[in-house]
Amino acid sequence: MRHWILVGPGSAAKQQVSRVYMSFDMQYDFSDKSNKLKRFNVMKTLRVAIVSVFAMCQFAYAQQQAPASGEAQGRVIEEVIVTANKTEQSVQDVAGSVQALTGDFMQKANLNDFSDIAKYVPNTTLADNGVEPEIAIRGVQSVAAVGGGDNSVGLVIDDLALARQTFFHLGFFDLERIETLRGPQGTLFGKSTTAGVINLITAAPTDEFSGFISLRHGEEDQQFSGAVSGPLTDTLSGRLSVLVDRPGSRFENTFNGDDVGFIDRTVWRTKLRWTPSDSTEFNIFFYEVDVDHTSVNEPLTSLSQADRDFMSQYDPNIEDNAFDGKQSFDFVDHTTIDNARLYGVRMDNDWGSPLLFENLSTTLILGGADMLIDAPQDLDVSPADVFRVPEALENIRMRQLEARLQGLTPGFFSLGGGETEFVSGIFLQDERVNYDYRIVGGDDTVAYLGSPAGLQVLGVPGIGGGLCPTCGLPDLSGITSLAGDGVAVFPEMKTIAQGYFTQMIYRPVPRLAITAGLRYDRVDRDAFMPVRKLHPSGEGDASVLAPALGAEEDVTMEPEMRERELSGKLSLQYEFFDGDVVSYATYSRGFKGGAFNFFALNEESTLQVEPEFAELYEIGLKNVLFDQTLQLNVSLYRSDFTDLHVYVRTDDGVIPFLSLANAAEARAQGVEIDGMYLPASLPWLTLSGSFAYNDATYQDYPGGGPNGENLAGETLTNAPELSGVFTPEIALPLHWMGEGGVISLAVDALYTDSFFTDPGYRPANEHEAQWIFNGRLSLMPASESWSLMLSVTNLTDEKYFSLKSGYGSSIWPDSEFGRAADRRHASLDFSWNW
Repeated sequence: MRHWILVGPGSAAKQQVSRVYMSFDMQYDFSDKSNKLKRFNVMKTLRVAIVSVFAMCQFAYAQQQAPASGEAQGRVIEEVIVTANKTEQSVQDVAGSVQALTGDFMQKANLNDFSDIAKYVPNTTLADNGVEPEIAIRGVQSVAAVGGGDNSVGLVIDDLALARQTFFHLGFFDLERIETLRGPQGTLFGKSTTAGVINLITAAPTDEFSGFISLRHGEEDQQFSGAVSGPLTDTLSGRLSVLVDRPGSRFENTFNGDDVGFIDRTVWRTKLRWTPSDSTEFNIFFYEVDVDHTSVNEPLTSLSQADRDFMSQYDPNIEDNAFDGKQSFDFVDHTTIDNARLYGVRMDNDWGSPLLFENLSTTLILGGADMLIDAPQDLDVSPADVFRVPEALENIRMRQLEARLQGLTPGFFSLGGGETEFVSGIFLQDERVNYDYRIVGGDDTVAYLGSPAGLQVLGVPGIGGGLCPTCGLPDLSGITSLAGDGVAVFPEMKTIAQGYFTQMIYRPVPRLAITAGLRYDRVDRDAFMPVRKLHPSGEGDASVLAPALGAEEDVTMEPEMRERELSGKLSLQYEFFDGDVVSYATYSRGFKGGAFNFFALNEESTLQVEPEFAELYEIGLKNVLFDQTLQLNVSLYRSDFTDLHVYVRTDDGVIPFLSLANAAEARAQGVEIDGMYLPASLPWLTLSGSFAYNDATYQDYPGGGPNGENLAGETLTNAPELSGVFTPEIALPLHWMGEGGVISLAVDALYTDSFFTDPGYRPANEHEAQWIFNGRLSLMPASESWSLMLSVTNLTDEKYFSLKSGYGSSIWPDSEFGRAADRRHASLDFSWNW
């Protein structure tokens, strides 16, 4: 299991700790910040964390000197193998910040959705709006939803690089592990991984017949998952996995009495492994997903009296309590994914040791993905029929080829001593994306435009500054309904990406490793972006809303991009104490390709966004100490971004749209600590977890503020400064269940500091700091043939928001919106393994 933290605050080694703290203070100069009190608290927290590290080391050392029982001496931290460098190696040997969660841990912690998994990986956040999840690593988030571009966080599933956030809706189950690689990963994983990579490895077929069945029954959810695996012939083995997820609804729509907020998800995965010879292996997988997600809209959290009076005409029960499980909408958002498919074949060949090479092998990967999404939305998020997206079709098709050559050579390709491990390859990807997106008015749009909120949005004199002061009040004489009136966009995009990469790890002496990597990317991107006014009456210029939305006329835009970029990596790694302590220093550079504003409604707003560049400087220590009973990893990093891709809100029309822009310069710097401790004198206790401090700010962003001010010094959105998870677990023997039977109790304490989701930095868009506690009680016999687990999420029944975008309030400027997170709920899981 790979999921650890450092605990044990104390006063040991104070002088040594003080020196480390002062060094960190000098490297990260906080003295020029304006909010001194907040920085003092941050520094105090960091100091406590570093003191805790040294105190734990001293405590563990003292325990190591004490006599220990044979049982206690037998407990060790298991090694975790990852593929961060495109080859299998211990996570301790990777010169960078990598956190891996094993499939075993995710099953024990009741995790199968990335919105939950992200909480266990500090410096990672995910806000799921039901359509395009927004994931951020170290405060840098994916913004491809509106951009005709790629993510900043790469998602890789079984070697398939998936550029769309929508793939995070897939059920993450029956996994070997999930690796979170923080920082630019451009050398081996290519473009558009400037923030990092989520690398997901599904469970492989086994040589012996095995499998599992897992049933969950909760207060409002049911789930079935299972897998069967084993040999089919002497050379062929297979694995069939299935997930049927029915979380149910926790919300009532007071407008019509319907239940909302459920997800129906069915996932099938087939994997085959064929070994026709000792030197050749084929791995084939096919993945099919169906999702029907009735989203929980962003309900009212603070309703102005004027807006309340208007909405009460359509639902007398309208309210602004976001935590009572009641909402009010005339049109409920929902996302439907029909027959999403991932498929691929991987061929590995072992060529032995020809010429000057040792362990020479080749890997060929062919695969693709297809997905059709329909995500209609209620833009006014109210019981009134004002603005909606009745149709939002997104069709994704991706094809990929990757070929790699890797092996060892003596010396540096026969020069000098030591040895060199290398991997070189090519990457080709063809991606096609097209949309059918319509924004229309409804039966109540005319009434809305005459309401206080509508007049304020339009900027009518005497009502307020307005979000669209150039719109003016449209001529509504003789018009009673604007249902179906609006605008449609049909953008299409074709992207051809080529990558040529090589990375070498040279070990001139056993303890020293020098890694150097280089990648050349070619990206050709072409778009075809028609905008059409919708006229329900059939008259050519009859549309009222299209001009008010920013579409004065029908246009077709055909932007294109041609990009040629280099990414690189250089790191030094040195081992102490026979490899128990590994130090490293890394520099890496990555880039994210430019983008189009995919939903632009006129030529002026079709700004092409320049490529984003990132440079990472990182140093770290990875330690496995005291006979593998203490694991402690610490990394300090600084990432500098140029032309960072950010969300902006355009005010070209009645409905402000999200668009993409470049922030000139940004920086993310901080420290990450993770670890695990097995106290020798307490064989029944395991302590694990992670902690991260992240200072992510704009260094220069002219015109980025809501009033055009420079946002230099402001914190990036979705970038909490402090985050962490701490898990104490107690496991006690149950002898009546056989020698080795166990009952275990674990509590996950998850902390996330406050952060903003909107560069306007309005209080309505601030996520408050939260402590969330999840608990689980498990029974398992000695045979491990079955397990029973009672899990409770949000033990203290905290009221907090999972999403506060604030963009819904653009239509209701004096009201606030947000989505409440799940309250306390329990579930009972039974698993049978064979």
